[in-house]
Amino acid sequence: MITFDRSDRYTLIVCDQCPHWHAFAWDRAAAERRAAAHEESCHPGVRVIRSRSASRDTTRRARAQSAQCDTGGR
Repeated sequence: MITFDRSDRYTLIVCDQCPHWHAFAWDRAAAERRAAAHEESCHPGVRVIRSRSASRDTTRRARAQSAQCDTGGR
């Protein structure tokens, strides 16, 4: 449904179900936020991008907590 066309400098976000919609972002995080916002507003029953983003956030938090524990919280 939503695809990311990445280059070295930017990302173009396209929805194959909405030929009138596309977005541009300078980095991956911004691209994912824009895609998630489009998915939520135009395709509320679909959670592909939002689920993927939530999974990445959970993994990042777990890694950060693990690193903090490994250093004794410093």
